[in-house]
Parts: sequence; structure tokens; C-alpha cells
Amino acid sequence: MNYSFLIGESPSTTGRSHHLWNYVYKSLGMDCQMIALDAPTNEEFSLVMEDVIHNSSFFGGCITNPWKSLIGFRESFDLSCSLSHHSYNVLAPSLSNEFRFSAHNTDSYGFWTSISPYLSCVNNMVMLGFGGTAKAIIAEALDYPIQVYILTRSDVPTKEQFLYEHPNVNFVNQVDIDNFFEKKESIFPFLLVNATNCGVLSKSTVVPTHFNRILQDLPIPHLFFDIVHTPLLTSSMMHCQFAGIPVLGGLHMNTLQAIRAFSLVHPDIPLGLVTSMMKAANSTINQ
Repeated sequence: MNYSFLIGESPSTTGRSHHLWNYVYKSLGMDCQMIALDAPTNEEFSLVMEDVIHNSSFFGGCITNPWKSLIGFRESFDLSCSLSHHSYNVLAPSLSNEFRFSAHNTDSYGFWTSISPYLSCVNNMVMLGFGGTAKAIIAEALDYPIQVYILTRSDVPTKEQFLYEHPNVNFVNQVDIDNFFEKKESIFPFLLVNATNCGVLSKSTVVPTHFNRILQDLPIPHLFFDIVHTPLLTSSMMHCQFAGIPVLGGLHMNTLQAIRAFSLVHPDIPLGLVTSMMKAANSTINQ
């Protein structure tokens, strides 16, 4: 049997991709299995990555939080990476003889495809958080006519690099937050996006940084998109629903990125077939 991998802090309990991939493997009778590999520390992540890269039984797979943003900065992983991206979530067989795997970003595809019906209605996007998924989303922000405002609790080490490569991205840290709210009219209409792991039902009283103030001081957003896919309804989404704001959860985004990721690792399987099977798999997974 051959294996694909899902590596993250705790994907065996919080991950979804391995359920989707294994459903496709089983449905097609493939002698393959995606294994969820927990790597809760930076050191453990490095050890797991070295193992899967040099183990011929593994032919590709996915990286999940919080390690997505490390892939492109670890030369020791010996991967083919695009210099324009700063966060990767898929390792697929490389077409180059120099590298075994190439790194890809399918989170961005899942995100922008999910919100595409709303882009004609807004000029701006306010994003909470700047982790691996947020970086993946921003990597392709220049392809869309929208200004992105990233609200962070502190300064970001890679901020200058992102500002240079993405002139439509604006960082708003703790010091600048008051000035940002004073200019609230200039960002309307806008999408509000939670790219943090706050607001899940297990922390029902927790919402993302500045979330309550955004709802109180800014015009009502056209849409609130919480990229968290488990649970289906987060406490942040419930906050917005109570305020009369339309909401969108991360399940659709997660499924789209999983479909694209699977197709990168298994390009010989028709995309339409993978799409129909993964959508069917969603109904079999406990929410």
C-alpha cells in the first residue's frame, strides 16, 4: 500500500482532508491511504517532514495549521517552491528531477472561489489574523480588485515583504487600530473574514480580536466568512447571525481546496470524478 499524508498540530482529531481523500481511495479501489500525522511542536514537525520526504511509501499529501507558513522557508525540506507564495498546504510529486516534491497553495483557490459570488458587491476585505491560511489567501489577492485590511494584535515580521509584493494589502496592528476605525466610511462595503482559530464552539465565549468592536463601530459587512470548517457553526458566526449579518462557513472552502490538492497529487484521476466523490464524502463525516 502507498500513502499520502496530512501533517499538522493535531489532524488526527481536528482534520478533515484525510476523511475526504480516503473516501475517494476506497470508492475507486485504490491501494492508497491518507494518514494523519500529529506534529504538535516545531521539532516534531521537522522530524515528520524529513520522514515523509525521504520515505518512498509516501507520494504526496497536505500540510495543515500551524505549519503551512514554514514550508517555503525550510531549505532542509528540499522542495520546489514558488518564491511568490509564503504559505503552502500541498506537496505533490515534482516534475523536476531536482526535487521529489513541489509545494502548492490550494487554500487560496478554495477561499477566492468560495467568495467569488460576493466580490462584485464589495471593494474591501477586513481579515482577522495573519497565520498560515491568511498568508495563503493573500498570496493571490492581487488577482482580484479588492483592498485587504489585515487586523493583527502585534507587528508582523514578514510585513514589509508582503507590502512590497502585495500593494493592495494593508496591515493594521494594535497601535493603528483607532485610526483604522476612524476611517470606517472608506472601507464600506466590505467582507469580514475570520482567519484565526477563535470563535469555535469549544470556546463559545471567545471571538476574534476586535470582533465585537467591528460589529459595533463599523458599517454592517456584506458578509462574514469564518474559514473554520469544524464546527459548521462557530460562535463568531452566531454573533453575526444575531446581528443580522449573512454568514459563510469554511466547509465549502475546505472541500474545494481538498479537491484541488487531490488532483495535484493524483493528476491522472478526472477532476469531475474527484469533485463528485468528495462532495458525497461530506455527508458521511460527523459534523
